[in-house]
Amino acid sequence: VPPSATLPREFRSWHNIFTRGGATLTLTDISETLDNKKSGVYECPGNGLRGEKIAYDYKPTDGTFSFDLKNGMHHIEVSLVDEAGNEWNVERVKYLTVGNYLIYIIVGIVAVIGGVAGFTIFRKKRS
Repeated sequence: VPPSATLPREFRSWHNIFTRGGATLTLTDISETLDNKKSGVYECPGNGLRGEKIAYDYKPTDGTFSFDLKNGMHHIEVSLVDEAGNEWNVERVKYLTVGNYLIYIIVGIVAVIGGVAGFTIFRKKRS
């Protein structure tokens, strides 16, 4: 039986994690004891390729598997392999963005200023 786990709510394609720094994602309720050398988290450059391995922290006593993501856009693949060699590959998460906190604040401020300016110009033309 391949291992299974509960994925964090933020771990899905086209999701933005609003934070000033990086983010830590944790898979919980891991059903089997994992082989720490064969399991992994990978940054995938695209076209079905696996790129560099991301450092992770597996705690068998808690049944948790955590990894950190830096600011930026990520394509992530997680592979959980138990001690018997059964493997579960989590479907690749594409366009997971971490840390665009300031961009959205700036866009919001510009939108508010533009709205106030537009309203003011509209009122002056009516007068």
